[in-house]
Amino acid sequence: MSIFVAACSKINVIKQAMTGAEYHSNVDRDPRSREILNERGRAVLVLKLDGFLFFGTVHGLVTHIQADATRRTHLVIDFKDVVGMDSSAVKGLAKLYDHCRQRDCVLLLSGLSPQLKRDVANAGFDAVEAAGVHFFDDADQAMEACEDEILALATAGTKIAPIRWRDQLQSALSSQEKIGTFMAYLDMRDYEGGEILIRQGELARDMFFIESGRITARLELGAGKAMRLRTMGGGTTVGEIGCYLGQTRTASIVADVPTRAYRLSAEALRQMEERDPDLAAALHRYMVALLADRLSATASLLRKVLS
Repeated sequence: MSIFVAACSKINVIKQAMTGAEYHSNVDRDPRSREILNERGRAVLVLKLDGFLFFGTVHGLVTHIQADATRRTHLVIDFKDVVGMDSSAVKGLAKLYDHCRQRDCVLLLSGLSPQLKRDVANAGFDAVEAAGVHFFDDADQAMEACEDEILALATAGTKIAPIRWRDQLQSALSSQEKIGTFMAYLDMRDYEGGEILIRQGELARDMFFIESGRITARLELGAGKAMRLRTMGGGTTVGEIGCYLGQTRTASIVADVPTRAYRLSAEALRQMEERDPDLAAALHRYMVALLADRLSATASLLRKVLS
């Protein structure tokens, strides 16, 4: 039996292992918040599991985590690709709870199927949820919770001014006069929570600059189901790719809370290019830098995932 357990322990059920500095939630953060998360995100360990879990493989998982010498504040374990586990494996997970509790590390479990949730609850995890085990539908939600807690601790007692999109124009436009000219091409509107800024499937005729509030890009899957692609706050830009390419919208943008946004229509952009070509060129450079930054972040994550 000991030989069998030792052999099974060598089966690696960890599909991916990343830290919070490499893997982020689908929430756009302001530059200062991203800097904090990059610095402190290494204290978050994210493990994505794969396959079937039983006592041998879970023993190897627990041993791997216990051997980690890094001081962790959060441990995220994602079960999205786990097809099942036996009762001994569920009981083995209780060791992770004890390990995290002794080290003041928050344990977050995500992506459990309904059956796995029942198995975990039958093992007593439902009773310890309030004591430090948290359950989420997916790893994205779990990471958002980690990031919110890290940022709350890092900024406790400090007052951080909200990021306004117009403040970011200072780096793109050289004078207040140009900023004023640019703002004249925009339409300002306030949206209530739940209102749609962009509807999936419609032809893209504009882009939006979010001044304040919070919005979410959602992929409509049909049958009343939707998947969150990105959540963004003030200081962000949405809809620019569709507007530039003249394509149909691939996702919907919905205001989560009261939100103020500035709209630049495709027609207003065309007029800007004709009347104020220098201003339009500055906007295009700003957009190129914005898209390059997003592409760089995506490429960095892909390198980690595929390595």
